[in-house]
Amino acid sequence: MIRHAYIIDGDSFVAAELATFSEHAGFAVKHYGSMRRFGAAMATLPPGVAMIEMTLPDGDGLALIERLRTEACPHVPVGMSATGGVSLAVEAMRAGAFHYLEKPIQMVRLTAVLHEASLKLSQSRSVQHRRQSARSMIDSLTPRQRQILRGMVDGLRNEEIAQTMGLTRRTVETYRHSMLERLQVGSSLDAVKMAVEGGISNWASDAPA
Repeated sequence: MIRHAYIIDGDSFVAAELATFSEHAGFAVKHYGSMRRFGAAMATLPPGVAMIEMTLPDGDGLALIERLRTEACPHVPVGMSATGGVSLAVEAMRAGAFHYLEKPIQMVRLTAVLHEASLKLSQSRSVQHRRQSARSMIDSLTPRQRQILRGMVDGLRNEEIAQTMGLTRRTVETYRHSMLERLQVGSSLDAVKMAVEGGISNWASDAPA
């Protein structure tokens, strides 16, 4: 079965590099240099992974991700950018991105995300399973850990979370480290991804432990 990847990026040099990586990973690749060009073609394209730069020559990548979601197009969106950090990643995933890649993107990381997104595309049942798994993992957190995770989802820095919760920055860092260990993830971005999948932004606030 042919697996498809679509690169939506105004930078032709970066797009060519990503295309090479994607082809090595076993994907048939098409490049679109603008939101307009991909938007005009996306409904007729075979289902695939859409790698979307957040800043496009003719618009906002977030808007394109939202459009894929609202129009129920059969593509799995992956946001990517060289700027913005965790806060932009959170925005992208809230808009509907399956994953988010920070540039420069390494081939190993891109390959892993492409295969994960392709699996999601071919096994729709895995979406519900992942949500249940994320919810279960987050349910295992202490109230304090969930408060800190919610602050991360809101894009707050450690200092801002500490101020909001009336804690020291060092205490927040300790809770954050233990929370990542309990969730069995290797980075804050992976924790935020799990939180969004588990619906933490829709939960009522926890009382401090």
